[in-house]
Parts: sequence; C-alpha cells; structure tokens
Amino acid sequence: MMEFHKILVPAGGTEADEEAMRLACWLAKKAKGKIWAVYVVTVKRSLPLEAEIEPEIREAEGILDHIVTVAEEQGYEVETDILQAREAGPAIIDEAVERDIDLILMGIKYPMC
Repeated sequence: MMEFHKILVPAGGTEADEEAMRLACWLAKKAKGKIWAVYVVTVKRSLPLEAEIEPEIREAEGILDHIVTVAEEQGYEVETDILQAREAGPAIIDEAVERDIDLILMGIKYPMC
C-alpha cells in the first residue's frame, strides 16, 4: 500500500469535508504523515487579490475550525490555511506543489436522484 506523508484537504463547507478529513487522518496515521486543510476564498476580479473580505474570511475560519474538530476526534492534528485567489483549482494545485504534497483528498457532495 502506498504511503502518503503529506496530505492536503481542501474544504468547501459541505458534510463531505468531514469524510475527507476522516479518511485523511486514517491515511496519515499509517504513514505518520502531516495534514493541511485549506479553504479558498475566491476574490472577484473587480477587487485586489489581497482585499479584506470579512464575511468570507469568517465563514472560512468557521469551516476550518470544524475540520480541525473532526481531525481532533480522530486523534490527529492538522494545520489550516485560508487562501485568497481568483479561482480555487489553481490555488489548490499551487499549494500542493509548494508543500510537496503526496495526496490531495477532496470530498464532494454527490447529488441524490
């Protein structure tokens, strides 16, 4: 089985985040790895990239606090970061490259028919 020493979990604010974090903790424990959870605040093109967008930042902090709680319930510690970018996808990839991440683990909400 492949070991993942550095795992990035992008959070989106859905219940799927919890399952993604639980799985990340399980995988990281096996390898004694490290987990980072990130939330990307998308900034409109009409604003500077480093604009202070308080409501979105507060929402991101709440989502990441919840993710930290989920990890603590699994007996694992995670680092969190709020990223500001024009688009989430490239920001997540850039973060993964910068941290030399082995696995990006994202939860998505599956629409029930």
